[in-house]
Parts: sequence; structure tokens; C-alpha cells
Amino acid sequence: AAQRLYLYSETFGLTLSRVLAAAIMLWLAGNLVSFIVTLLRSGGAGFAFGMIVSGIATVILMGLANPAAIVVRVNLNNAIESSQEETIDIRYLTRLGADAVPALLERIHHLPANQQCIVANELITRYGGERNEDDKNDWRTWNASRSRAEALVAQHYKERGNLAGQRV
Repeated sequence: AAQRLYLYSETFGLTLSRVLAAAIMLWLAGNLVSFIVTLLRSGGAGFAFGMIVSGIATVILMGLANPAAIVVRVNLNNAIESSQEETIDIRYLTRLGADAVPALLERIHHLPANQQCIVANELITRYGGERNEDDKNDWRTWNASRSRAEALVAQHYKERGNLAGQRV
């Protein structure tokens, strides 16, 4: 499964599903090793607790690692290095959520003009417009990633607005 996942990633690029599948495979492999070690040392006592703790640690690490930004960086870097910017699925990358916005904005100028327009349109539509006043003032709907994405898009609004207005 790991080899197939690697081949898919090399051929078709990284996706959020592939990153999460790799994390789960690593977690399962770690638990298999842990099971063998605890079985040999103490007959399996403590294995369940270790599995739960490692599961929680995996979830926390995945949250801190920001998989959406990893997917954007890896795919854009691979496309730019291989001069295949036209073949990248930019619509998928723009729909990865607010966590992907900083990575997209870092590398937008390396993309062809038509893809820059797509990225700019998507970012302005999702993060540049005015949200409902009720949503803005309600602390329960606040999200750090979305807030940062909105600030970044607002910071670059004029440039992105010009790109979004171009016809390709």
C-alpha cells in the first residue's frame, strides 16, 4: 500500500487524501511495532493505552503540520521545477481551504497567467468578499486560518483584483 501510495503521489501529485493515508499508515506501522514490543516484554499490557496516546499524538501532529499547505507547496514546487505549470490541477489546490492560502499566495507569480487568474478569482470569491455581518461578529464562527486567509487576500487585494479581472 505504501509503494502504491508513493507511485500515485509521484505520478499524479500529492492530495490531502494521500497525505492523510500516509499518516495513517505510519501510525499503524508504529502501533504494529509497539504491539510486538509490548507483547514480547509484558504480554501486551499497556498496548491499548499506547495506541490511544499515539492516535491522539498523530491527530495533533497532523493539525500542526498543516497538510493542505504541504499539498500546495509540494505540487507547485514539483510543477515549477519540472516546467509543467500548465498541467497542475489549480482548482483542486484552491479548494483545499484557508490553510492553503498562504502557500498559494507565495507561489502565484510562478504560475501561467491563466492559472493566476483562476487562483485570484477563487481567493477573492472565498476570502476577499464581505461576509455576513452576523458571521463576522459571532465569536463561535471565528476561525484562525480563515481570518489569516482573509487578511492575506485583503493585503494583496489590488493585485489579485487586477488578475481576477483579466480575461483569459
